[in-house]
Amino acid sequence: MSSQTRNSVPSLKDFPAAFTESPGVTFVVPDQLDPVTLTQVATLTFAIGSSSFYASQPPTISTAEAYSTTKSKSGNFILVGLPSENKAIRDVNDYLPQPFKPASDQLQEGFGVFLPKIDSNTSSGLMQIMPSPWDDTGTILVLTGTDQQGVSWVWNTILDHELRQQFSGNEMIVGPENRIATNPDSAQPANIRFEQSPIVAKIPIIGKFLQQSAQSEEGISLLAIALAGLFTFIALKVAPLLSRLEIKFKRPAEHSTKERE
Repeated sequence: MSSQTRNSVPSLKDFPAAFTESPGVTFVVPDQLDPVTLTQVATLTFAIGSSSFYASQPPTISTAEAYSTTKSKSGNFILVGLPSENKAIRDVNDYLPQPFKPASDQLQEGFGVFLPKIDSNTSSGLMQIMPSPWDDTGTILVLTGTDQQGVSWVWNTILDHELRQQFSGNEMIVGPENRIATNPDSAQPANIRFEQSPIVAKIPIIGKFLQQSAQSEEGISLLAIALAGLFTFIALKVAPLLSRLEIKFKRPAEHSTKERE
């Protein structure tokens, strides 16, 4: 799948296809880069390169600060780390299938991952893929979490060749609820879910409202009532107008028939 013909909503199922062809990919890492993250980026770079059928531009690495000051953000990017540590993730937060709360590493309640109860002390890792908001042919992959443990789980998952074969949807959520029972000390989490969530922030007019609204029964009910009222109002206004137009067009036709008689 070339970058010129990618779907409007990229899928993790195709990873790493979007990042193996021209113009390649740029990793955007936190300004304070640690050796562990650097090793993980290098390992993922090798995995992406080994999946490419043709030689392409080698991956590059940029810090969040350098990325934020770049005028052109065309191309494909992999954003790494916590939102609080990587400004590039905060910059695309409104476009994520599952956004974070403003100025926070905690997930935004509402559309995306349905979290009826969010424990601020619960670790979660997220891998999200989306179209670039800056480039019609670009793709952005975000490897992040609610804390460093969550980010670590995401790295463990994406660097596992067998698990990559199971990728689907546009977001992956790694949680702590069901760790491997036979080895509770394992760094590999067992609770991995893939979802296809709408990027509702792009829906005209009501997108931002949907993105920021809690996904509760009351909220959905109120929205349904409001939309029903809107459609009823439009129908009541449009129906008389159509009726008048129908009468207007009928009268000249009747007059023309009488003249011929």
